[in-house]
Amino acid sequence: MKTAYREVLGTVLRSEVRLGWNLYRAAIEYEYRVDGASYRGDKITIGPLLQFNWSGPARRLVKRYPVGSRVTVFIDPADAHRAYLQPRIDKGFIIFAIVFLTVVAFVLIGFLRGSGVL
Repeated sequence: MKTAYREVLGTVLRSEVRLGWNLYRAAIEYEYRVDGASYRGDKITIGPLLQFNWSGPARRLVKRYPVGSRVTVFIDPADAHRAYLQPRIDKGFIIFAIVFLTVVAFVLIGFLRGSGVL
């Protein structure tokens, strides 16, 4: 079921590249107001955001959301705590998942053929 997000204005409070477990990720925190109440969020996309062992993708995302900039925040009308800067699944993650599942399928088929099942 697709959610119709409500758009509100927000302000970026923190925008930096972080390194953890040899993977770089964009860490972006923003604040926004809904019906007079103030909220903070740090979700960029719905679902996981693909991380890399090089900083380029994270740096580009941080550059897109500099500290102090005004941004559109997409909130779930049923729960203002559920907010995103980009209300969609990360395209890179979808491509990664498809490639990963394809490789797993080929390995499984090769294993089954080698064991005489297929």
